[in-house]
Amino acid sequence: MAPLVITNPYLRDASVRHRILAESARDSSLFEGARHLPPVSHRPCMMAMNKNQYRGSNFDDFLQEEGILEEVELKAAKRVVALQLEKLMQKQSLSKSAMAKRMHTRRAALDRLLDASNRAVTLTTLDKAARVLGRRVKIELVAA
Repeated sequence: MAPLVITNPYLRDASVRHRILAESARDSSLFEGARHLPPVSHRPCMMAMNKNQYRGSNFDDFLQEEGILEEVELKAAKRVVALQLEKLMQKQSLSKSAMAKRMHTRRAALDRLLDASNRAVTLTTLDKAARVLGRRVKIELVAA
C-alpha cells in the first residue's frame, strides 16, 4: 500500500504532514501510556546531543514502534478529507447551512463530516458532499 505521503498532496509538505500526523497521534486512544517524545520545539539541539536514540528514525518509525501507525494514518486521512472539503467550500463561498441544504441532509451530519476527529462518516454522506462541490470520491484497496 502506498503511504499517504505519496498519494495525498496535502501530506507532501513535510511540515503539514508532521502537524497532521502529530495531531492524529495525540488524539489516538492507543497513544495513552505510550512512550512520550517531547514536542519538536522542546527537543535539545542536535549539536548539543551526544547520543540521540532517535537519530536516523522518523515519526512513522516511532508510531510503528508504539503500534499505532495504522490508527494514526486513518485519523490523518480523515483530517485531510475534512480539510479538502472545507477548502472547497471556502473556494465556492458555501456556508455550512447552504452546503447541508444542497446535500439534502442536516447541518449536524455535515458538522460530523467536517470534524477531523469524528471518524463516524458514511460513504453516502461523503459522496453527497463531493458531488455538491463538483468532485467525486475515489476509494481504492491496495496490497498491504
